[in-house]
Amino acid sequence: MSFGNNSVDDEDFSPINLDIASPNQSSSSHAPFSPSMGLGNVPVAGPNLDIFGPTGPEFLVVGDAKKTRSTTESLFFYSGSAYLIGSVMGGTWGAYGSLVKSTGQPFKLRANAVSNASVKTGTLLGGNLGILAILYTAGMWAAKSARDGEEDYVGAAAAGAAAGAPFRSFCGVRAAGICAAIWAGGGCGVY
Repeated sequence: MSFGNNSVDDEDFSPINLDIASPNQSSSSHAPFSPSMGLGNVPVAGPNLDIFGPTGPEFLVVGDAKKTRSTTESLFFYSGSAYLIGSVMGGTWGAYGSLVKSTGQPFKLRANAVSNASVKTGTLLGGNLGILAILYTAGMWAAKSARDGEEDYVGAAAAGAAAGAPFRSFCGVRAAGICAAIWAGGGCGVY
């Protein structure tokens, strides 16, 4: 049989052998199929999915290694959780306040008041706590960088004070100092 200038014999259409053998095995032994076969040291899973590093699992025992988050992980964790907690607390506070103020009104007006107040105070408190968490993370990064990567209560207290003081600085020096002291204690509590 010929196609154009190339001739193909019938013997070229033999069934394909699907036995897959690694380079170290002969084709006569039947090895189980693996998608990573023959890739060498290329990892099959990405680095974030590969929990077993070159020396084994990263943290089997808490004392083996100090678990720390990177700055970006801390930024997202602290700001996200602070916004979520602030939104829930503010929404609850707003709903309670509007329920107390709207006693004696029809149901539709009370429901509208509860909805408006909970959304208003929830986003306000959530946003404020989220900004404080971002300032805390920035202060923690600055304290860690200034102290050659050391993380302890002193850095956490300094980060808390650095977050609290500018947040209330528009209210005066006394209010900024009080807020810095509160957030310094809170920073030690978070650490």
